[in-house]
This record gives sequence, C-alpha cells and structure tokens, in this order.
Amino acid sequence: MTPIGSRELTPQALAAALGIHTPTQEQARVIAHRLSPLLVVAGAGSGKTATMAQRVVHLVATGQVRPDQILGLTFTRKATAELDQRVASRLADLSAAGLLPATASDDDGGVRAADATDVGEPMIATYNSFAGTLVRDHGLRIGVDPDSTLITQARSWQIVSSLLEARTLPLPNESLSHNASAALVLGDALSQNLLTIEDAAKDLADLTEQFTALAAIKGCKTLVGKAPAVMAEWEALLDVVAELREYKRHHGLLDFGDQIALACTIAETVPDAASQVRAQYPAVLLDEFQDTSVAQVRLLSALFADSGVTAVGDPHQAIYGWRGASAGALDTFHQRFNPPGPARLDSGASPADATPVLELSTSWRNDSTILDVANVVSAPLRSGVVEDGDPVGEHITVAPLRPRPAAFGLESGAVHGAFLQDPAEEARTVIAFLAERWSPSAEMAVLCRTRAQMDPIAAELEEAGLPYTIVGLGGMLYVPEVADVRALLTVASDPERGDRVVRLLTGFGIGASDLRALAALARELTRPAPEGDQAGSPVHGDQVEADAPLLSEALDTLLRWHEDGAQEEAAATRDLTEAGRAVALRTARAIQRIREADSLPLPDLVAMAEQALDLDIEIAARVGHPMGHRALDSFHETALAFATDTDAPTLTGFLDWLDAAEEHEDAMSAPEVEPSPGAVQILTVHAAKGLEWDVVVVPGMDEQVFPSYTSAVKDDLRVAETGWMGSTSIFPFPLRADADDLPPFTVGDLDPAMTDKPLLTETMSAYKEALGRQSLREERRLAYVAFTRARHDLLLTGSHLSKTASKPRRPSRFLTELQRRDLLLPYAEGWVDFDESRPNPLTALTQVGTWPLDAGGMETQSSQTPETAGKDAPIADRVAAARRAR
Repeated sequence: MTPIGSRELTPQALAAALGIHTPTQEQARVIAHRLSPLLVVAGAGSGKTATMAQRVVHLVATGQVRPDQILGLTFTRKATAELDQRVASRLADLSAAGLLPATASDDDGGVRAADATDVGEPMIATYNSFAGTLVRDHGLRIGVDPDSTLITQARSWQIVSSLLEARTLPLPNESLSHNASAALVLGDALSQNLLTIEDAAKDLADLTEQFTALAAIKGCKTLVGKAPAVMAEWEALLDVVAELREYKRHHGLLDFGDQIALACTIAETVPDAASQVRAQYPAVLLDEFQDTSVAQVRLLSALFADSGVTAVGDPHQAIYGWRGASAGALDTFHQRFNPPGPARLDSGASPADATPVLELSTSWRNDSTILDVANVVSAPLRSGVVEDGDPVGEHITVAPLRPRPAAFGLESGAVHGAFLQDPAEEARTVIAFLAERWSPSAEMAVLCRTRAQMDPIAAELEEAGLPYTIVGLGGMLYVPEVADVRALLTVASDPERGDRVVRLLTGFGIGASDLRALAALARELTRPAPEGDQAGSPVHGDQVEADAPLLSEALDTLLRWHEDGAQEEAAATRDLTEAGRAVALRTARAIQRIREADSLPLPDLVAMAEQALDLDIEIAARVGHPMGHRALDSFHETALAFATDTDAPTLTGFLDWLDAAEEHEDAMSAPEVEPSPGAVQILTVHAAKGLEWDVVVVPGMDEQVFPSYTSAVKDDLRVAETGWMGSTSIFPFPLRADADDLPPFTVGDLDPAMTDKPLLTETMSAYKEALGRQSLREERRLAYVAFTRARHDLLLTGSHLSKTASKPRRPSRFLTELQRRDLLLPYAEGWVDFDESRPNPLTALTQVGTWPLDAGGMETQSSQTPETAGKDAPIADRVAAARRAR
C-alpha cells in the first residue's frame, strides 16, 4: 500500500499529531524499528502495552502494513482485551487525524485518505485461540476433524477419572485423585514438549533402569531415594494417557495442549498453510514471550521466522517454568525467528543490526523506593554468575528498572518490613497496615506464596471489618458459607465423610457433650458395646477409622425414629440435650433433602444445599459483609461451568474435581482478576502477575516458605532439591525439549558398573544443588513479580513460627538482603527476637487424635462461638469461628 506521508514520520511527530504523550527514547526506538525480527526486554510496569499499540500505529501510518495484516498474541483474555482496546483506540485516533494511508480513489479520480472502515482490524488473540483457528482451518490436512470440540480442564478431569475407574490393571498409587492429576500433568507435558508416547516410554524406561541400577549399588538406596518408583509411576501412567488420547480422538475432542501440538504439526508439515498464514500477517506481536512453551515457540517460528516479528518479554517475570514455559524462550529468540542474524553476527556484523534487542526499563508504575527493592532482589539474576552444574549458554542482558521522570508524578513511596513471633502477630500486623491505608477508592492486595497463608489473614480482616475477597478456586473453598455447602453435598454423596458431618453439626451449634452422645449412638448401632463399656470409655486407635464413618448413620437413624415415633429414640438419645437433638435432626433433614434430590441438575443441587442450610436467608439478612454472597455466587458459577463442560456431570465427579483442584490449584488455570477498589484482595503471587495495586502486602517471608523449598535450611543458605526425581508433579527434566536450558542431568552419565558410593554421592549432591539453584532463581523471579505489583506502599512480613511450624525459621533471604541495605522501614514491632516460651497459636487448628475428645476438652474448644470469638480471642479461635459460620 502507498503511504500518504513520509516513511520518515517519527514516533514523536506521530504522538504530537495524535495528541498523546511523547514517547521516551527507549520507546521511540521500539516503535520505529524496521519490520524485522526484534526482541524487546520490557521490565515490570514499563508501558509495554502502550508501546506495542504505538508500534502498530506507526507501522500503519508509515504504510508498511494495513491494520488487518497485524497479528497480536498474548496469554489471557484480559491482556487480549487490553491490547485490542489500546490498538483500536490509537487507530481510531489515526483515522480521525487523517493519517491513515490512502487506499482508494475519490469521485474526482484523486487519491483520498482511508478511514477505519477501509483497512480492516488487527487480529488480537490468545496463543491458544490462534492455534485453535489454525487447527480449524487446516486440520483436515493432517487428519484432524476441524469441528472437534475444545474441552476444559474439568472435562479432561472427568474423562480421565472415568478411564481410571474402569481400569482393571493396578497403578503404583491407589488414589484416583492423585492418578488423575498426574495423568493430566503427563499428557499436557507430552503436548508442550512435542513428545510421542513411544519416545516418552523409551526415555522413561531408560531413567527407571538407570536409577534402579544406581540404587542397587551398596549403600546407595537412600541416596537415590524415590526416583526409581517415580519413574516407574510415570511409565505406568503413559497407558492412561494413551487411553485418554484415544478417547478424545474417538469422540472428536481436543484440549488446549492438543491444539498447540496439532497447530505445530500443521505449521511444520503443511507448507501451503504456513505460507498462507505468513502472507496474511507480515507484522506479528508476541506478548509475554518468556511464558511460551517449546511447542508454542516451534509453532510460531515455523510460521513467522525471518519476518516482522516483535517479541516482548521479561526474563525476570518468567515464573511458569513448572507449567511448561520454556526456560530459554527469550535467549533463543533470534536463533528461532531470525536464523540469518546469528550467522551475520559470527561474520562480524554488529549485534544491533544482526540480532537487535531493545529495552523498556523505565517503570511508569512503581515509586522509587519500590524500584530500589525490586532491583536488589533481582540483582543476582543479572549477575551472570554461573556455577558448576548450571545450564551453559548466553542469556539476555536485563537492565535495572529506572524511575519515571518527576514530571509524571514520581514519589519516593515506602517499603516497610516486620519479622514477628508467629502467624497470629503477623496477621494482626498486616491488617493494621492495611487499615491505616484503607479508603473506599484504595486498591489493596495481600499476595501469598501459598494458600495456607490466606486463612489467618482473612480471619483478621473479618474481625477488623475490612471488606476483602479471596481470589481463586482454593480461596473460594475456604469461605465458611461455601465450605458448609460443600460439606453438605459431600456427606449426601459419601456418608463415610465423618469430618464433613462434624463441620455441619458444629456449624449448627452443637455442644461437645452432644457430639459425644452421637458418637456413642453410632457405636451402638453398628456393634453393641461390650458389657461394662460406657459411652465415655476411650476409643482405641484401631477403632477410629471404623467409628468416624458411622456418624451419618446415627443421624439417619435418629431422624427415622423421630418421624416414626419409635420408642427406641428416647432410650438411645438419653444423653442428648434437647438443643443437641434439635441440631442433629436439623442436620439429618438437610442431608436427606440433598440425597432425595440427587437426580437434579448439579447447579440446582448446589442451590438446594444452600437453602437446606438456610444460607440464602442469612445472606439476604446480612448487611455490609458481601464476602459470603460473592463466594456462593462463584461456587454456583463453578458448578454451572462443570456441568456445562462435562458429559453427564455427577455430584461425586464434581466433588472429586473440587478436591483435586484444591490440592493442585497451581496446575489449574489462573483466575483472571481485576483490582477491586475498597476491597482487600487476597491471592497467590502467581495469580497477581500482570496486575497492580496502590498498597501490597507480601506475608510469609521465611526460608522454606518464600523462597519455597523442601530441603533443610543450611547455614550458607544453599538449597539441594530432589525436584522431578521425587515427585510426579514435575515432568522429568531430561525429557523436556528445552533440557539444554536446564541443569544438565549428570547423574544420567554415570555407568552404574563403574560407580561407587562416593562418586554417586558427589554427583547426586551436585545435581541436587543445581536443581536447588534453579528453583531459587524462579523463587527470586516470583519475589520480583510480587514486589513490583505495588505502586506506592509495600509491606514485607514474616514470622519465626510460620504457618503451623513449631520450630523457628530463618527470615527469607529476600528480606535480609533488603534489611542489610537499609531499604526497609520497620513497621509496628519491626524485627522481634524469638520467644521460646510462646508456642505457635495456629497449631491449635491442626490436631491429631481420637474423636470425640473428652467432654472437658471439647467444651473448652467449643465454648468460643462466632459471636464471642472477638478481637481479644486467640487467632486460632477466630480462624475456627470464621471457618464455621458468621
């Protein structure tokens, strides 16, 4: 197309014509770069979306492409909508300014300027939806039905669960939930790494053989650990993955991993399809490139290598390696998308010309002190220090974040720190900090490394009366109203879940002596007590498992006797108080109501459970506390989505899926969140990526918590991790397509016949330490992401007794690095010494023993009702109260 203006139109002149901010020199270089492979390293808050939108406008205004020749890809619908809106707005401004290049003749035969209706629109989509379009358009060329149905994680879970239930051959692990989760992890990993089942079987068999042989060396079984069993489990699960793939093929189903893998096959084996897409989009923008997988990089490079690709990413925000993101996506960009570039570089061409990498390092989000903190925590990532056992290769250089000009509202901001005695003090300190800064318009968040940190903070927020929201499925399930509905549905589906029965009874306000009386009735119904046995006799450990499931049967029997007017009721319930009998009958009626309605659609069943517990009335009557209402709405939406996404949804299947989702939420899709003014949002750091708030708190800054690792804390803070060798939650590194960008598996190079214990000890220890450093790098990147979410105020806290620990932990290395540089303002008590005489109050929430406890102990625990568990009560009681009912 022919431009109406000069190709020398500068980004600054274009910005002036459009009436927008003049770009910085950094931004201008990106905006005006020639239409050729370009990597942009964009730090947190550096305005990459605005810059990419202006690059699109510049390419159009200078006549290099039409709008409909531009493809923009990102990961989430939220990011897609934001980029789409920015681009559309800028193109509309370009049209209004008369700067769209000419495309047609006017009535007098002259050339007129185009308007927005003449030139089409850019294609802005997610990576997955783009792959899906490619499969729909060209799937027949590789034997795939273009009308295949895309299934969600819930549907995949249901399918694999049904396949596991139908299996006759045993698996190493007996847990259906564990096997389903592991099979889905394995299936997705094969797709992301473009591995066939046959190749994976061979490689896993080799690993199993190697580990087994090493474990057979005298004195080395403990050193090798669980690795042989873990590899054997992966091998066994390949059969399940094969069954799952066959089921999907037979029923015309695809998941997201299938889409990417099939799209890659099309791009690499169907030249006409690749040429067509390449010609359609001469200009391509790839957002969040550090999070792309091997399959995505291969797909996109097969389509767009040596063309106008601009990839934008930040190595310091690469936090999804555990989910399949390629460790070397940014480092290998030019090798993949600019093959002539490295060759020209070797021939003496300048890097700026042959393999251009531009930076966006000015932060437009964070105040200056927060930038100082972010730069300190990310400094080791920029150091370039490589130890023996680390992956070898060149890495993209990343500049420290720089503050925006003072004219754009730069302030100093503040970063506070505190390291306290226990999680109770930590939670109170967090809430005090938030309360001081709260306003109806304030955007505030608490970013947790693990979901376990959320409960005590939510309890304190509840007590303080600050509005809050727990983001994500796992957080939603913690909310008392949802937990009660889930408990009722579970008991109706599985009478053996005595723990859920107890939750319902205590939620309705039953006392300790009445619980004990119900337990006695349960024992009498199944086996008459031996002569001389009393209701209060201790229950032996081997009876606990048998007793617990019978509590629901006691409730059923009690209700049947009551409705029949049976004489047995009076004698059997002589130890029940009238109040306890009323609670038991109410609970029994609620359970019966759900069982009788189990043929209803799943969403209706959830609504009925809410009504059976009178939660609909409580929620309607409650003013000023919308948390329960919001959580129940989310739970309804979750049930509806499960019912919609699955074939013949059942209550049991839904509950099993909730259990797995709660345990493995990291493997589930991250929730797409928007900051909510006036409400404190509690979420994980992973879910916070891409977001920002005025005030951010990061609790749990302890070694082994943040950074998270399982090995013992050493004096020199070195970490040795078993990683993929000890768990089926991590796909084996040697099988990954980006294995060259991960610590080299030196243990695999050993010849068992020539290896003794000292050699294996040295090699295994070195490899575990390399895995530890790899894990710490990801944790450091995660800390960088967490800290840079704050615009103005940041609080970092930890405690000697983190979570439910009984022994003190050391402060996080990230915290001490900042403290040594005097970057933290002590908040409240600041850094307190450990008091050995004060136990962790949260250990009261985790008790192991025989149920029911003796009446005295039970009364002591039950006496603190939600109404009396006030601000002077121990946090354990307030958390328990929040868990039961408001």
